[in-house]
Amino acid sequence: MKDRIRLIMEKENLTPAKFADSLDINRAVISHILNGRNNPSLDVVTKILEVMDYINPDWLIKGSGNIYKSGVDM
Repeated sequence: MKDRIRLIMEKENLTPAKFADSLDINRAVISHILNGRNNPSLDVVTKILEVMDYINPDWLIKGSGNIYKSGVDM
């Protein structure tokens, strides 16, 4: 899942710090996820899907389908 989170950040042109700030989570949480130290918690996944409601949950969680929900072109 860390690679999918990294892809979201790339497509949104967000640094890890800005991504964490946009989700209102500690910057270290994102750093630990990206470095492979921790897996994303349910809280992190939920916040991504709430703040970025155009992200496809199946893609984020399972890696299946498209990054964006159908009907969303970005």
